[in-house]
Amino acid sequence: MDKKAYFKLSYGLFVVGVESQGRINGCIINTAAQATSEPGKLVATMLKTNLTTEMILKKRSMTISVIGMDCPLDTIKRFGMSSGREKEKLPADCARDGQGNPYIEEGMIARFSCGVSQAIDL
Repeated sequence: MDKKAYFKLSYGLFVVGVESQGRINGCIINTAAQATSEPGKLVATMLKTNLTTEMILKKRSMTISVIGMDCPLDTIKRFGMSSGREKEKLPADCARDGQGNPYIEEGMIARFSCGVSQAIDL
């Protein structure tokens, strides 16, 4: 298979957020898709070495913010080009869902509050 074909796939951009044990964090992902409509389920892929992933696996919930075309590049850089192990990416007073997980508001066109029902290590 020609591995260049992978670059022809289309993706969106999403910010995943989580709060666990008093700490908040988030990261950029490029794969979140509807798996079923009834009941509503999403599939999201994340790098397993990310701090955000570790926190989600402990808490078993997260938010997914769908990034719009007008999202500031600084927002994408903050979540995609820095590590939560080294700096805080979200202010303590950021928007939160009913489970306490953070989400972004600027440049977002939709958001989901998700429980994690299954994690598959690929």
